[in-house]
Amino acid sequence: MTLPMYVKAVPNYFAAFQIKNAEILNRLKIVQEVLVDNDIKAKDCLVKLSKSHLTLFVMHLDEVHCLHEAKNALQAAAKLIRESDIKSLTLDFEGVGSFQRRVVYVKCKENDALLKLQEIRKMVVNSFKEYGILSTDKSEHFTPHLTIAKAGKLQKKFKFDPASYEEFVDMHFGEEVVTDLQLLKMKSENKDSYYDCVAEISVFSNASEFDGSLSSC
Repeated sequence: MTLPMYVKAVPNYFAAFQIKNAEILNRLKIVQEVLVDNDIKAKDCLVKLSKSHLTLFVMHLDEVHCLHEAKNALQAAAKLIRESDIKSLTLDFEGVGSFQRRVVYVKCKENDALLKLQEIRKMVVNSFKEYGILSTDKSEHFTPHLTIAKAGKLQKKFKFDPASYEEFVDMHFGEEVVTDLQLLKMKSENKDSYYDCVAEISVFSNASEFDGSLSSC
């Protein structure tokens, strides 16, 4: 029997890489300011720059059993990545696009790093699936991105004008050197206004420092 690829449920956790590069964050802010200058309604759609991340996998977990399994899956994914031929990952962000004019985002540049990222994402998805945790995203297509602004339920009819971000379609935002894989809780913040980080594990640090253990963010 073929297992389903996703589960119908409201996502409440996700696996991701945190984006910390100040150059990238500063340029995201520039785009946000232009979006608001173009339409004041866009102000309610801006994402917090302190929450910048690249999502690899979204899921629904209960607070006990599934959360424990998710931590195990995160460790398993990190182990696969460490044992693969991918020894480093530097993501290059360039250009701006949108999802149906409801979400404005920064793209990952199409290069060798993007191919590595796609392979890493497969490892993460497969690891969680092996622990019985399926994605809540019914689309199998992976579009790695950094969200700049997103029209939510309170902005049902709002759509971004493509002209408002046209000047940034070829802009280079910067590079992020990835080191850690995180398990994050949606709609919850830590003291740094980032997502509540349930677990974090190193995937690209000095091999002698890696023991495969989880840590708090």
